Amino acid sequence: MNDLIERLEKATGPDREIDGLIYGYLNGLKRNGGTFQVGDNFQFEHPTKRFPNGPAALYVRDDAVHEFTSSLDAALTLVPEGWIWDVSSTGCAWIMPRNDLNGQLVIGGIEHPAIAMCIAAIQARAALKTGYPHVVENTESDQLFDGAKNQVT
Repeated sequence: MNDLIERLEKATGPDREIDGLIYGYLNGLKRNGGTFQVGDNFQFEHPTKRFPNGPAALYVRDDAVHEFTSSLDAALTLVPEGWIWDVSSTGCAWIMPRNDLNGQLVIGGIEHPAIAMCIAAIQARAALKTGYPHVVENTESDQLFDGAKNQVT
């Protein structure tokens, strides 16, 4: 997950390879070494099938993978259910549980709003897996949201 966040933070714009990595993260799939995009497909390790020399490949059609990094609508599908969110045109995003406004604030700050929301939502999902409540922040966004962060946490 940290590698995925790092790739998102370094992205300079929409990136189909990152979209594929997000798809893999959501579905518990690992990248299957070598070339990740093969024609119109993304290549992952098959979760159950193996060959003597390693895991079998699982191919996912390109059109099955949402354009998370270019579409804010697609990025919003990553927000955990029941969480409230906001995103600015400058690429700052925050989300938190609706029922705990004094709890978690997750911020993703980057030039592109869809990518910022991807960062925030994936950090929130990771926090839920590791034991919410847990504050996860993007350090670059701390400067932008210093006042807001102090009001909600």
